[in-house]
Amino acid sequence: MKYQKKPVVIEAMEWTGYNGMEVISWANEIDPCPKNPTFHFVRRNLEEEPNGHDLYELRIMTLEGEMTVSIGDMIICGVNGEFYPCKPSIFAKTYDPAKKESGYTFGEAIEMMKNGKRMSRRGWNGKRQYIELATGISYKNPDGKIVNAEHEAIGNAAIAFVGTSGVQMGWLASQADMLANDWEVHEG
Repeated sequence: MKYQKKPVVIEAMEWTGYNGMEVISWANEIDPCPKNPTFHFVRRNLEEEPNGHDLYELRIMTLEGEMTVSIGDMIICGVNGEFYPCKPSIFAKTYDPAKKESGYTFGEAIEMMKNGKRMSRRGWNGKRQYIELATGISYKNPDGKIVNAEHEAIGNAAIAFVGTSGVQMGWLASQADMLANDWEVHEG
């Protein structure tokens, strides 16, 4: 028998190793999570880090016992007010940012694209157009040779605009696109 996870909105925050005060403040503001979550911060090394802050290890008392939170893990407040860590790859496969009435910002849309979502704007005229992250990009040069695109900073990826006229590779957002708050997951 197959089961599907119920759509539940959760609170979560990434652990960087440096944001202990931010995590405590966040955890104390969440409702219905407990006001005194059990977090233990352990100084990871005795030497000062290059940015002037000490790096800490975080341990959380969960329903299953004490768990260590790795840097990059998401800290989740569950449906019963419990806190627990979640690996970033599992978090990305399991959760999307909660849909807002006003839509997503361009930054949120980019993050969602990186996690495999197609995104579009409510303000766009064509309802069947969207952007998505394209990988494995190649092109034919003037000599007829196939070249696999590779860039030191972004690898082999670009934003593709898919519209009624076809696909535009390497799409660039306009000022209106970047400042809009009407981005949404493209259904279709």
